[in-house]
Amino acid sequence: MIYLGIDVGKSGALAVIYDNGLEITAEAIDFNDPKLVYKLNNLASNVTVAYIEKVSSMPNQGVASTFSFGTNYGWWHGVMDTLGIPYELVRPQEWMKSLSLPKNAPTKDAAIKTRYRKERKVAISNIARRLFPKVELVTQRGKILDGRSDALMIANYARKVYGK
Repeated sequence: MIYLGIDVGKSGALAVIYDNGLEITAEAIDFNDPKLVYKLNNLASNVTVAYIEKVSSMPNQGVASTFSFGTNYGWWHGVMDTLGIPYELVRPQEWMKSLSLPKNAPTKDAAIKTRYRKERKVAISNIARRLFPKVELVTQRGKILDGRSDALMIANYARKVYGK
């Protein structure tokens, strides 16, 4: 049994968790890499479920970035349908709730909300590194690879819901 977690954002990533715990990966997505679909096709028959983060555009987001974001989101739907991989959409609030993280910053102040989002990314990365210490989730200089951390925690949430 295999669980996939997909973060479709700007620094999007794919995480793969094998139920036997022998292999766990999280990697950045390169949509120009033809090996990506080949790899997914090889996994397809053993995937229990793929969780794709359910996202939407945000206020004040630029048109180009919104279009790019939507393209990534649609790409994943198309690939899952084409390869016959069962998938579900999971809202960020849903999988983050399983980590006992607060929902939102308790204010409308933009600066505080931005700081809160950064702190939340650090918390998610710390949890992911604690649960999966062998997966590369930070750069050599210590920068968080937040797409990988998010994808890994989405896959872990899928495993909690469907598996052990």
